[in-house]
Amino acid sequence: IGDGMGYNATEAAQAHYQENLYEDKLAMYHMPVQGTSITYSAKNQVTDSAAGGTALSTGYKTGNKVVARSADKTKDYKTTLELAAEKGKSTGIVVTTPVVDATPATFTAHVDNREEYEEIAAQQLTKLADGTLDLTLGGGRSYYECDENASYLENAKKAGVTYTNTWEDTEKAKLPVIGLYAEESIDTTNEEMPSIAEMTDYALNQLSGDENGFFLMIEGAQIDDFAEKNNLEMELHELYEFDCAVAVAKRYVEEHPDTVLIDTADHETGGVSIGEGKDWRPEIIDWPMLEKHWFESGEKN
Repeated sequence: IGDGMGYNATEAAQAHYQENLYEDKLAMYHMPVQGTSITYSAKNQVTDSAAGGTALSTGYKTGNKVVARSADKTKDYKTTLELAAEKGKSTGIVVTTPVVDATPATFTAHVDNREEYEEIAAQQLTKLADGTLDLTLGGGRSYYECDENASYLENAKKAGVTYTNTWEDTEKAKLPVIGLYAEESIDTTNEEMPSIAEMTDYALNQLSGDENGFFLMIEGAQIDDFAEKNNLEMELHELYEFDCAVAVAKRYVEEHPDTVLIDTADHETGGVSIGEGKDWRPEIIDWPMLEKHWFESGEKN
């Protein structure tokens, strides 16, 4: 899932990184089938990541900020990850933001508000302890190590979960494993941090050992973060990094053709437009225009 990843951003990233790409195309453009989706939420024309993620993880639309629950917050929706675990498959999530952020939360937790980070972490740790979740890689160490979740983290360790804070330690670990490499989001420009492609490769190697199969959610989460800031350079960097993970996953599928690979986005942010002419350049729509045109509902994610 490329969070906040729109068509113009992918076209711009492809043009910017063309020399690094196979046949001058992003890996996602080598997928055999392509389509579109409309991602409005249950109560807003413009979705946020919680409602968009819930639609992807459960098949149901919900209200903005709601995580894997009905819009009226009275019913939990079973997630794809939970269903996979029920069927005896291994499961995992790989992200570049905190693992408690909206999109990974929609696969691993059920809360009224996406900002209930400590509660989301508690639910993830419970799933790690009981075997519903086998692998969690990303940022967000502060939410697992906070006082409120000390007992949940200890229970997960007692259940055999390996808790790591460095990529070197994670690479040595076997399932079930937690790898959290930053207090909040991973600095994807820091070469000492694992890339999303490296984490994807590791996760696939670990989870594919299950003869019953596996489910893995991979999120290029900071495409959205930099798009919201209208930081085009970093938005395209994050999109390219994410596409490298798509390439890793696509290579795995070529070697294991009984695997389904879906590459999608939950919504689009930033308003990137592509200029006309031979020497076009990506341009950014003025933020006040977006404020007026897109976000009359008050939702800015």
